[in-house]
Amino acid sequence: MGLLMLPEFRTGPTRADVEAQWRALIEGRLSRQDVHVWAAQWVGVPEARVVDPMVENGLLHLHGFSMESPSAGAAKTYMHPDDAVTAALERWRRDCVRFDQDPVGFLSERRAAARAYAAREAREESERD
Repeated sequence: MGLLMLPEFRTGPTRADVEAQWRALIEGRLSRQDVHVWAAQWVGVPEARVVDPMVENGLLHLHGFSMESPSAGAAKTYMHPDDAVTAALERWRRDCVRFDQDPVGFLSERRAAARAYAAREAREESERD
């Protein structure tokens, strides 16, 4: 019988790694595409090991900052303007502190907020129909 080959697992980045990429983007040392490619190593990759939910959240932010707004003009505009990228970092840092204080409570609050948002969207959609 041959050797059992296990898939390669990549250990995910730390919060400090995520923040360093985010700061490099804000300071112009990295482009939005650069941080997108960096984050894409772990976003949606089953073999990637991201065990900290706040790291996963930060990676999702970094991955999404390269999204462009659909527009008729030739100028490239992003879904998240520069000031929103900066504000998102500060919010993420605050959320990391809150998560560390009470992980279960923090995640419960986030789930409740997501359910409320989905219900509100469904109501608004049914009102438009």
